[in-house]
Amino acid sequence: MRAPDLWVETPFAAVRRETDGYRGPMLRWADVGSDEGGLAVANDSKHGVDALGPRLRIQLLRSAYEPDPVSDAGRVDRSRFRVLPHEGSWRDAAVVELAGGLNAPLIVATPTGAAAPAAVPESRRPLATGSIVISGLGRVDGEFSVRCYESVGRAHEALLGGFTPREAVREVTLSGAEVASYIADESGRIRLPFRAFEVKTLAVRAAG
Repeated sequence: MRAPDLWVETPFAAVRRETDGYRGPMLRWADVGSDEGGLAVANDSKHGVDALGPRLRIQLLRSAYEPDPVSDAGRVDRSRFRVLPHEGSWRDAAVVELAGGLNAPLIVATPTGAAAPAAVPESRRPLATGSIVISGLGRVDGEFSVRCYESVGRAHEALLGGFTPREAVREVTLSGAEVASYIADESGRIRLPFRAFEVKTLAVRAAG
């Protein structure tokens, strides 16, 4: 029987590692398994992981003597985890969404009076279909920038929304050079092709 794979999240990609018992880094999640099924563990603060065969371990405390001789001794630690047994590959088990929800949970608030906002039109609601993750928003030189990436290693054309109908949307490099341009449809959406684990930055002109 083929040994299971260890998949771990790294910035903007997932990486496959051998299940050989050696500890390595991860970000928000790790998964041990195969295309038939596996076990994913999401966490909010621990970044050392190893797997040996089907066994998956996440390091909770740092125990080295150098350079800090007391290390984590006496410290109170609180960490959160979510465990997801799943059928099929981790790519189809919503592991990325599981980890994202654990690390950035929804915050519900009910404002009153003058602080209550108007309803957001459907055309302005953020949207990313398939395995595309919106990872950052910013404003630079009169433009809003949107950073997004393909999260499971599958090339496909995604639907992105939240733009103004007929708005011009530019795809740019990290230095701001334009590489492609799109026009949002009447619903404020564009179709954008992604390669496996590709990162894209979009720019739109800020109003006012």
